Amino acid sequence: MVKSLNIKPMNKNDWIYAIITTLLVFIFTGLVFGVSIMLHKQFGIQQLNTVPWFMEMHPFQGKEKLLLLVWLPMFVFNILGEELLWRGYIQTRLEGKFAWIICSLLWLAFHLPFGIDLMIMLLPIVILLPYAYHKTKNTLVGVFIHGVYNGPMFVLVALGIIK
Repeated sequence: MVKSLNIKPMNKNDWIYAIITTLLVFIFTGLVFGVSIMLHKQFGIQQLNTVPWFMEMHPFQGKEKLLLLVWLPMFVFNILGEELLWRGYIQTRLEGKFAWIICSLLWLAFHLPFGIDLMIMLLPIVILLPYAYHKTKNTLVGVFIHGVYNGPMFVLVALGIIK
């Protein structure tokens, strides 16, 4: 028998967890960057470099912007794929009160090839998103948080609005 992936329509409680968690992820990610900048200014410690060499990108120019049409389905499959794997499959099968912590650590280890700097920057989402799933038992909560966290940043970089 195949265990459920816990995909169900989001209820009011799910939306509350999804929105509050998303806001907290952005706030804490901003704090991580802020601490990195402060440590650099005060002590000369190198700032976090969160873009591995193999993921560097430059703003799209002219007709390259049409690549966003190709990016959209890739983005959807990436977010859905990760969340179905981590929340729908792995975290659903972990047992115990603190299983979400195990999933957080595994998800963090999954990002190891992207480098320690990116892993530090990802700490807020890899801790808070599994906790939100733990409380709601709804994979779509993870899809929402992950999608809102990843999607807009890529589009802003692709359009040259941020670096």
